[in-house]
Amino acid sequence: MTMEPVDIDALAHRIARVAIRHPNRAQLAFDSDGQLVDWQSLDDDSWNNDSTADDRVYIVAGGATASDVRETIRDR
Repeated sequence: MTMEPVDIDALAHRIARVAIRHPNRAQLAFDSDGQLVDWQSLDDDSWNNDSTADDRVYIVAGGATASDVRETIRDR
């Protein structure tokens, strides 16, 4: 099974549109399509939806910009 290439800019903008609206979350987790799957509160390091590590493909800070997210995607 081969993975299709990722449009990094489109994915970064999709994730950032959600992340920028949630600066009150320590971390937000997204699947490979850029859909929000889980988050952590600022005062608790557990994942609120009990997602698995496999579900959390991209993890960004709450309030992350498209530039921040792009860097996270490239580092993965």
